[in-house]
Formats: sequence, structure tokens, C-alpha cells
Amino acid sequence: MSVEPSGRILDKLSPDVLVNILKFLSPKDIISTRQTSKLLYTVTKSRTVWINALRFIMVRYSITEAIFPLQKMTLSMLEHIALSPYRFAALVEKYHESTTQPLTSIRTLSTRFTDEEKKTYGLPTSGRVDDFLMAPGGRYLVTLSYQKTQQSTLFTLWDLGLGGDEAVKAVARFLDPAGMTGICCLSMDPTDPQVLYLISVQQGPPRPVIFAHKVSLMGTPQISSFRELEISATAPYSDCEAVVVPDSSTLVISTFYDGRFHFWVWDVLANAATILWSQEYIVTDSPTVRIIVDLHQMRSQDWLSQVLPYNDCIMVIIEGQILVYNIPPLVPLDSRLPLPFNSPVILTTPPTVYFGSFFVVEDFESPTSSANPDLPPYMLVVDHDQLMVLEIKDSNPLRNDRLPNKLPIVTETVNFTDPVTRLAAEKTVAKKCEDHMFFVHYDESAFLVFALDVRQLYDVDKLDKLGTGGVRTTNTTLEFSMSFHGVHSKQFSPILGRFCVLTDANDVHIFDYLVAPDRDDL
Repeated sequence: MSVEPSGRILDKLSPDVLVNILKFLSPKDIISTRQTSKLLYTVTKSRTVWINALRFIMVRYSITEAIFPLQKMTLSMLEHIALSPYRFAALVEKYHESTTQPLTSIRTLSTRFTDEEKKTYGLPTSGRVDDFLMAPGGRYLVTLSYQKTQQSTLFTLWDLGLGGDEAVKAVARFLDPAGMTGICCLSMDPTDPQVLYLISVQQGPPRPVIFAHKVSLMGTPQISSFRELEISATAPYSDCEAVVVPDSSTLVISTFYDGRFHFWVWDVLANAATILWSQEYIVTDSPTVRIIVDLHQMRSQDWLSQVLPYNDCIMVIIEGQILVYNIPPLVPLDSRLPLPFNSPVILTTPPTVYFGSFFVVEDFESPTSSANPDLPPYMLVVDHDQLMVLEIKDSNPLRNDRLPNKLPIVTETVNFTDPVTRLAAEKTVAKKCEDHMFFVHYDESAFLVFALDVRQLYDVDKLDKLGTGGVRTTNTTLEFSMSFHGVHSKQFSPILGRFCVLTDANDVHIFDYLVAPDRDDL
């Protein structure tokens, strides 16, 4: 008995059924399906298919319709943005070991005020930009400008548009009387898709203070003061950083004083918190866990600390050691009860870490760093000339408080011998997007972008083909087509193929490397 080709079977289904089937496919798989029959070609040109496809991307990266307004976008723009994460990886592949330039005009943020803004804020201009951060999706950018004369802070929300040919607009400003020194992260409001929270820090004195400002994207965008948390650090100028726990309004704030790291867990909406404590701690030795004692020996702020937040636990990497904390109950701050100090449930170390080894540092400043859910959560360790893959696995189904909810387990070790890629992985922060991990390294007048296709780490056949050469990475040089002296910081959105650069001269430039289609919408 013969079997009908799958294309003919699909042709017998109604368009409505096909639309429902296609919403379970990734955008690039929809394009592949388009080539199989005339019916599927027609169906994959429908607006509903690409609304579903872009929503597929938006859910994975905490992007709301306030950022990507699905109902207002043209079909060509829907398809363009849904495919952009894959197109950026293809761009790096296409220009492997060569160069490419921005494909649209280079845009620069203006410091000019309107006459009305001059009266409102009592300032002649918006001033120099001291820090900035891109919101999930890459459309919006928040800048911080410290006003020395007033010792205040001006926050500005910029709409960069969905394509590089749009005019940059300052859509909201807020002058805070407190003098902030930096932006930590952006957190989406899980209860309101129109709201995100801007988290910034004032280093002190007398103590560091974390500020949460509410950014409303509904109608005319607005920025307003919302809440603050004073860190009880003995050193007033302790550095503070914050990352977002996925799908929540909870932050993990890290600071260093008294010779040790301290981690505050703060739910911005509930205004409740607790403290994670790194102290002298002993655990039982095992194949994946070794005895680690006396964290009091840490005395230098230069020691690396990285926080990896998950939905039910928090992992902290300190000098190659992984501290695992189950997320404990939080104490309401208005109760005036003392905050408890929570010790790690367990401390682990990858089994073969040599001098000079390092964990690949990931970008957790905003939810834009979400990974492909088709792959298990993972972290990477570069160990001598090898790349070690540690899967983050559930380990506590009965939710015993004495056991870690998740553990990093070594699943693969492959050769990793390219010195240039190794240097980029060591010196830069990685950005995960779909199947790739990107490393962006600034070099004089360009960005060197390295792309690691993570799927090869889980493909046994592909690993066998790699042989002694090890993991393959691609790289390209993204030129600026302009000159400036030094980069203070950078922001990168693989969703839109967009880079934002804050120069040492406090100018902000926007570079777009993917061309948006012609359109008459946003």
C-alpha cells in the first residue's frame, strides 16, 4: 500500500486548519513550509500566520504588544521582525571573516530641548548621557543623564522605531531629584503588559539605594517614580548590579562589601525582600560537587560574581564556584521585620576547572536574553582548550527545602581551540537569541561579532563531524561607517539587528544592520 506524500495530505486540509498547525512552527520553519505547495504558499502569506509567528517570538523574549503592536503592523513588517533573529545569524554567516556596514542611515540621539521642555525641567538641554539600556525587543531605549547643577537625574525614553529609517523620538522624560549613577536593568510587569520598571542605583552616601521607576507605554508614554530600596551596606559606594527573575517582578541585586558578596531578592510589586548570604559553608563531596569552604577568604571586589536567575532558584557564580539558592519566602518591607539571611542550599564546581578557565558571562540586564526553549537551560564553561556544557536540570520534585531545586550537570565536553573566539567569550557578555549565542567585542572602529550555534552542542552526529577541530563559530566585522573616540558601553538587540553605542564623549549612536521592508505603518 503506497503512502501519500505529506504535501498532498496537507493540501487536503482547510486553510483554517493549516493556520492552526503553522502557529506551532518557528518562523523559519514557516518559510520552509511555504515552498512545499501552492496552498501552503498562499496560507503562509496570510496576516494571521505572521501575527502568530511574531507572537511566538514575543512570548519568548518578554516583548508585549505595547512594544510590537501586532494589529497596526503591515504583513511585510510582521514577517520581517519574526524572521529578524534568524536573519541576523545568517548575516554573520554570510560575512564570515569579512566586513559589513550599517544598511540604513546612522542615527544619533539629540540633546536639544523644546522651549516647553526647557520651562518644564529648568534645563537648557537634556545634558550628556551617562548610561543607557535597551528595552526588550530593541525598539525603546532609556537614557540616564546626571544633572550636576541640580544634582538630579533626567530619564528619557526614546522610540527608535522598528526600522533604521525612522526618526528617533523622545517620547517621555522624568526629572528625579535624586542623583542616580547608573541603570541596572529593565523589568516587565507580569500583571500589566503596558508597563515595565526601570531599575537604577544611587551609590550613596550614606548607603546605596535602588530605585524603581514605572514606565507606562499605554497611550502617551510616561515615566514616574514608583519605589526604592535602601541597601544596608557598610560601604556607601558599594557597586550594585541587578538582574530580573524570569516572568516575575522580582530582582536579584548583588553588591560587595565587608569582604564578601551580598545578594538581595526584591519583589518590586509586592515590595518584599530577603537576603542571600555567602558564608562559610561545607557540603558533601560527590562526582559533580566538591568540598568548598571558607568563602570569607574573598576580599577583592575584582572577583567575578554572576547571577543566573531561574523561576524557582538562583545560581551565583563566584570564582568558578556555583552557589545554588532556592528562592525563599520574601518579607514585606513595610512590616519592619528584619530580613532573614539565607545560605546556599549547595555549592558545586565543574569537575575539571583549571587555572585560566572561565564561565561564559550572560546578559541578564533585561529579559531579551531568553534562550530557545527547544533547548534545555544551560551554562558554558571554557576550560583550557575545551568547552563544557552544563545543563540546568530540575533536581527537587518533592520540593524539599534542604535540596536544590535545580543543579548544573555536565552533559558535553567538546574541543574549543580558536584563540580569537575564546578571547571574545572571555572579555564580553554573551547574548542568547534563538539557536545562537552572540559575543560582541569592540575593536577600534568596528564591532567583532562571534556567533556560536548552540544546536551543535546537542547534535551527536554534528559533534562527530567536528572531530578534533571542535566547536565551529562564525564571525564578522560590523563597521560603523563613522569615527569616534572610544566606546563607553553598548547595547545589542539581535531581534532587530540593532546596536546602540554610548561613546566616551557621551554621544549615543544607533546602527541598524537589517533592512526593514517599505511600509506605511509605524
